[in-house]
Amino acid sequence: MVLEYQNELGEHFGAGGLRELLRSPYFQTSILLGLFCLVFWTRDEKQEHSVKAAEIAVGVLPNLLGFTVGALAIVLAFSSADIFRNIEEGDPRSFYLTLTANLVHFICVQVLALVSAIIARATGW
Repeated sequence: MVLEYQNELGEHFGAGGLRELLRSPYFQTSILLGLFCLVFWTRDEKQEHSVKAAEIAVGVLPNLLGFTVGALAIVLAFSSADIFRNIEEGDPRSFYLTLTANLVHFICVQVLALVSAIIARATGW
């Protein structure tokens, strides 16, 4: 059951490799947003960054992480409710399990981004 789901994820995300990554609209959007934000991160006349990306991330990510953890807590708190039993329907790829997996994935990515931002801030990058 779990192996089938992992194989499906591998087919969706891992099978295409670099080619699929470059074609991903999420990757393309992140590149465009990064280039747009580069204007704010460029150096001023004192050769300092006008706004450091790490400062923005440390300011924003804890709030976003708290919201995501709260959403996961709500989903897990009501997991015994009738609505989630109807949503699950015994399918290993049910909406409930997909929602829970997505929230856990978001939390992991946000924690890694926050740790990276803290390290970047500490090193002055």
